[in-house]
Amino acid sequence: MPEKENPLIVNGVLKSYDTGKQKDVVLPSGKFTKIDSGCFKNNTTMESVSIPEGVTEIGFAAFSGCYNLKSVQLPKSLVKIEQSAFLDCVSLEEITFPENSRLELYQSAFENSGLLKVFIPSNIRMMNGGVFADCKKLISVYLEGQETIEKQTFASCYSLRTVILGKATKEIRAGAFDGCSNLSDVWYAGSWDELLSGCNKEWNGAFFNAEHHEGTPSD
Repeated sequence: MPEKENPLIVNGVLKSYDTGKQKDVVLPSGKFTKIDSGCFKNNTTMESVSIPEGVTEIGFAAFSGCYNLKSVQLPKSLVKIEQSAFLDCVSLEEITFPENSRLELYQSAFENSGLLKVFIPSNIRMMNGGVFADCKKLISVYLEGQETIEKQTFASCYSLRTVILGKATKEIRAGAFDGCSNLSDVWYAGSWDELLSGCNKEWNGAFFNAEHHEGTPSD
């Protein structure tokens, strides 16, 4: 019986990769452009992964359940992180998004991860709700250029204390901050009157009850 290819790459898609006992994984460059759905799902040995330039897409649940994963290096070429890609990566405390790509984040991409702080540059788009839901350690977020904060984006992030919004934000949908019971301060670089008129009050009491500040903390 022929030995299975490892990594298995088909038509530019990384289908599977048995990393064995490797804790620090560097994916081969120039071999593929997409990491397939569930490719590394429930890999509990891997602690860090470096994704090479040229990769454009991380598929559905690709790293879901990698509960020892602490570090992810994302390439500038990346344009899509699919639904649940890093779901339940509870040890992942930090992620740096490339600032010169047009990256799209889909539903539950980082749900129930261990993120402490999140900075979303203006080029990043959250396409669906729940991207950072249930991130129980998350204490602060800075959304530089999000026009719309989708439903349930930060739902049940009960450690969240500080939110900073760029002036591009015009709409906050139902439940975006549902369950953020410790949210105390929200900074906004635009007009508060305009923002609140475009904010759905349903399940967003924490956002409305927080202290509202103009500008950014560094102003």
